[in-house]
Amino acid sequence: MLSRLLGVLLLALAFLLAWTSGSHAQSGEEYYSRLSLVQKARRSAQLVQGLLTANPVVQRKFYVLGQTWTVQVTHKSDSRGRPPAMSVDPSGSKQESQILYDFKVTAIDAQNRARVEVTVRDALPASPVRHMALIINDQFVVVAREIHYGDGRGMRRIEFGSDANVALGFDAYPIELPDLATAGAELAREVPRAVRPHLRGASERIVDFSFDDLFGRPVRALWADGDGWPLYYENTAFTAVLVKRSGGLP
Repeated sequence: MLSRLLGVLLLALAFLLAWTSGSHAQSGEEYYSRLSLVQKARRSAQLVQGLLTANPVVQRKFYVLGQTWTVQVTHKSDSRGRPPAMSVDPSGSKQESQILYDFKVTAIDAQNRARVEVTVRDALPASPVRHMALIINDQFVVVAREIHYGDGRGMRRIEFGSDANVALGFDAYPIELPDLATAGAELAREVPRAVRPHLRGASERIVDFSFDDLFGRPVRALWADGDGWPLYYENTAFTAVLVKRSGGLP
């Protein structure tokens, strides 16, 4: 019975995806309204699939005011498909350019939603975005996003209106979170080499999430017990590593 229901939900999700991306004349409000329906359908399918499989759960504690962490991003290619920029270190060897993003919890509202400010170090002068802010509820779902510009434009706020995270797959900032209730999670057997220097110990418990973004492209996220952010996140555009950790559990 559950398998049949899952099939129906996946079929409905495919229809909604085609409907959302098929109209080129839709306004921003119409797009995000349709995206909310896609998110809800995907969430329902994930919940049903979760009943068919046993998935490990990340042990986590919600954010506290003033909490900070830093994520290092390495881009796989630029918008034209070229390799990422290379830099030369003092030894003369070439290194892929890496960008650091600083996160800070600046407020927690009466609904127990955290406001997380995201700023990029050494931002390119040509970038119109000064910083971004995420509104995250106590289930670690991003319910809203603010884009703050440095060129005089007003702040743009996007309300997602969903009870689940869905990877859009085209953000330059490392601001997407996996859905912690999604199917397909398992305890990590090994971690990427870039993550190893930042582990707390060989026995650290890490949950490995494998899922697709909104357009069906693969995404992987590793989330360690006690952290408020993924230890590792990889999509088709970049890899992101939590290089300064600020855990929520003692």
